[in-house]
This record gives sequence, structure tokens and C-alpha cells, in this order.
Amino acid sequence: MDQNGYYRGSAFGIRSATLGANIYNSAGEFIAKNAIYNTAGTFLATEPAVGDDVNYGNTGGAFEASNGIYDYGVRSYAYATDPTEYNYGVAGYGYGWDERTIFNVGVYGYSNGTNIPDDTTAGIGTWAVYADGDLGYTGNLIALSDSTFKTNVRSLDVNSILSGVKGYSFYFDTLKIGKSATVSHVLQFGVMAQQLERVAPNLVINTILPPVLDSNGTVVTEAKPVKMVNYIGLIPLLVEGYNKQQAQLDSLMQVVAQLSTTGQRSTGSNGNQSTQQLTTELTDGNAIILEQNSPNPFAEQTKITWFIPEDNAAIGSLNAQLYFYNRAGTILKTVPIEQTGYGELTVYANNLSDGTYTYTLVVNGKVIDAKNMVKTK
Repeated sequence: MDQNGYYRGSAFGIRSATLGANIYNSAGEFIAKNAIYNTAGTFLATEPAVGDDVNYGNTGGAFEASNGIYDYGVRSYAYATDPTEYNYGVAGYGYGWDERTIFNVGVYGYSNGTNIPDDTTAGIGTWAVYADGDLGYTGNLIALSDSTFKTNVRSLDVNSILSGVKGYSFYFDTLKIGKSATVSHVLQFGVMAQQLERVAPNLVINTILPPVLDSNGTVVTEAKPVKMVNYIGLIPLLVEGYNKQQAQLDSLMQVVAQLSTTGQRSTGSNGNQSTQQLTTELTDGNAIILEQNSPNPFAEQTKITWFIPEDNAAIGSLNAQLYFYNRAGTILKTVPIEQTGYGELTVYANNLSDGTYTYTLVVNGKVIDAKNMVKTK
């Protein structure tokens, strides 16, 4: 207890750095422990402006570490040898006194660049904030997306990208990762960076897991090269993919409406439309079948097979077609089918762009089935 009647924990002040070939130099070391609330250091710079004067910047504490193998501007620990409720390695608060405050940041991190394209060595470990473990937040994760700061804006060809990558469930191999990173032990959903890199290399970052040091500064785990994925960058691809599929679906629905048989509604004697009452019997004994093309995906050619029973030919002639559409719903080609029974069509696609296409079988004015085929390199 001090002279004012307050209980104080242990506190140590500044320990100056020493010259020589030292493993560690500490410009200042602050330790506070054994109290309910421990504050290792308090730095205050809040002198207000007087009159018309302006304080352009107040710095509560400026810390610099340089010219070492491993430099830490600020390195803080919060831990307990006995169970405690809350430990904060760094706690940052940003708030303003009134509406004149323009920019408030609890913790500000700056890096001198990001991973640099076309350079496999520069910036491989450059992060404004790097979290080794789960990143939790209660607000929103906001990214710069103002159109006024963008150039070379183009539409996305999402089909060739999304068709070239698959989603997986997996667990992280904690034995192989070791102490290089703190990863989750629960089931994960995601993509494979190597697979995504082939179709969207800008969403994959080649970086490192930093080395792990012991208390003496000795490297116990070397840095490991690793690929990381910009999952947020996948969101625009999914949005555009949905829009493309919706446009294709709308186009197909128009085709269905155009090819549907007429006469289901007739006009009564009073000029009003009356609904024609129809009955039908369902059976799959002589069903029309449209098979999935094989191979799929394909690079140069693929085959489509089908079966049309003989009773679908009206008075000896068959009215059947295969329609081919691109992702925008435009008809690329119509192939007439003149015979019933089993049929096969070889599709050559040397001059066809990569992407997803649709083929539809129509018999006697009715859409029987539609399937997607994927053209790749």
C-alpha cells in the first residue's frame, strides 16, 4: 500500500540498451504485474491548441527498432501464471471529443507495400496487420472499392475461372505446419491455392510463415514458403456468375415459351378466353433421353448422345433439334435430328472460347432436357 492508501503491484521502469554484439537491445522495458489492473506504461500527449494555434499531431509514444535480424517496434505480452479472465497484448482505442474529429483509429498498421506482381521475392512478407490465429471482430470488415480510384475496369469472364476451381472440405495438417502458424482444428471449407492460381493468379499470394524464435533469439522453426488465398476477392466472381446464370435462365425461359405448343387456351363464344381442360398419362417406358456430353470438361471435341422413341415421329417425320447456347443465352447453332432411336453428335470446339455452354433437346416443339458443357484449354 502506498502513502495514499492504494495497493500497487510490482513496477519496473526503463532499462537502457547496451552496446556490443547483443542478442537483444531494449531501448525501454516496462513491466507491471501482480495487481488487479496492470499498466506497463502510460504515455500522454494531449496539450490543447491555444487561440488560433493548431496542434497538428500528438504522439504519446514513438518506438523504433532497426538494423537487427529481427526488429520489433513494439512487442507486448499479456499472460498470467494463474487463471485470469482477460489478457490483452495490445489494446487500442480511437475516439474523438466532438464532431470536429475526422479520423479515429484504435490501432493503425502501415506497411511499405504489398506483394508486388511479377516479382517473386519482393514483399513476400509485407503486411500492415498479420494475425497468427483467428481474427475476430464485432463490426464490419470494410475494403476500399470507390470507382473513382479504379482504372482499366472490365467485365469479368467468370465461367472460365469458376469452372476451373472446386470447393473442398478439409482439416489443416497441424503436424506439418508445426509452430509456424496457429491454425484451426475444426472442419474447414475452401479452395486449393494451387488450383485457383491457374485460373486467377491475382487471388493467390506467395508469401511465408515467419520463423519461430525461442527466448534467446534462436530460430527453432525456419520460415516456410506458403500460398494464401484472397477469399474476399472471390465474392465478385460469385456475384457475376449468378448474374450470368440468371440471364441464361431468363433466355431459356423465353425459348421454352416460344416453343410451347399453342392452343392450350381457346376463345369462347363471348370473346373471353377459356382454359382448355387436358388429361395425360405419364410413363417412362419410352422416355426421351438426353445424355451428358463426354468428356466434360473438354478441350477440342466432345460427344453428345440421345434416344428418341419411334412413337415421337409424326406421320413418319421427326421434328427434333439440338440448340446450343453461350453463357449470355444466345443461340450459337441449331442441329436438326431427322431420325428416331439412338443418336450421337460429335462437337468440335477448336475455335470456341473457354467457358460454360448449354445444349437443349427439343422434340415436336417441346423442351425435353438441357445440360451444361464446359470448354477448357
